[in-house]
Amino acid sequence: MVVMLQKGMALSPQVTAKLIEIGGKQNRRLDSLNARKSLTVDERGRELNRIRQAFFDRMRSILTPSQWQEYRQMLEDRKSSYLVDRKDKKIQLRELDQN
Repeated sequence: MVVMLQKGMALSPQVTAKLIEIGGKQNRRLDSLNARKSLTVDERGRELNRIRQAFFDRMRSILTPSQWQEYRQMLEDRKSSYLVDRKDKKIQLRELDQN
């Protein structure tokens, strides 16, 4: 994530360090969530949403408003690219099934 931001934005070393810190914290929280096998799917989903929201709130507090908008746009572009790629693969699979 930080590498993606560094390539797309001019981040100061201080901001980069903070982003690495919160990225690490998010990863530890996600690892902890994955280790909790007793949670139901709904509980896991709610906890995942809380972790994501805390991460985004922290990111938003670190980045400038314009950097935050750039980051959100990068996420949207990445999501769109992923969806197009998935659609293309689905079409390719259909074509293989027809042959």
